[in-house]
Amino acid sequence: VTADGTSGSQVGASASILGGYRDIAVTRTSGLADFALTAESFGGTFSVSSGPQVTGNALVTWDGTDSPSMLSPNGLGSVDMTEGGLNSGIRMQVLSADFGSAVTFRLYSDATRVSVGAGVLSMVTVPQLLFMPFSTFTGNADPRSVGAIEMLLTGPVSFDTRIAPVAATPAPGPAASVPEPVSSALLASGLLGIIALRRGKSRNAIPL
Repeated sequence: VTADGTSGSQVGASASILGGYRDIAVTRTSGLADFALTAESFGGTFSVSSGPQVTGNALVTWDGTDSPSMLSPNGLGSVDMTEGGLNSGIRMQVLSADFGSAVTFRLYSDATRVSVGAGVLSMVTVPQLLFMPFSTFTGNADPRSVGAIEMLLTGPVSFDTRIAPVAATPAPGPAASVPEPVSSALLASGLLGIIALRRGKSRNAIPL
């Protein structure tokens, strides 16, 4: 998906995606018209890149519909992201990120009940596993009844961010010896935490 004007969007349908659809929309907020902002999902990896002097964002939506321009806050029905209390947050693997890149998740129980979890990434050159507990999200959505999910990726001028598949997973295991890629302020607030490196996939994980 490329925004060489101001915005661009794409819909991807797959039985392996939560709700059957994953919508991707990119918006260029500043920069020369000759340079683009690009988002791509390929081989299990999602990447966002902006050209010289370009800033913008990439919005990924899971709402069970094929319309990237309009959110359906009840499109997933009422998905229990906790799997009966077994999952306690959202896991994502940051493969690489420029300093100042940010990720924001929004969970919708309906149009009026929304919860937000956000963080700013430091420079990431070695893949890092991150975990965002539902308990640190602010708002009134219920992770046991989710109708839509949004993930917003932003960054500074000429930024590049790559992440691996995102999933709702159980609580982290014992702390892993992995460098912390988030800012010290976020570490103090507990908004983002490290999850243990594990072999294989959790039986309770809900892939997005």
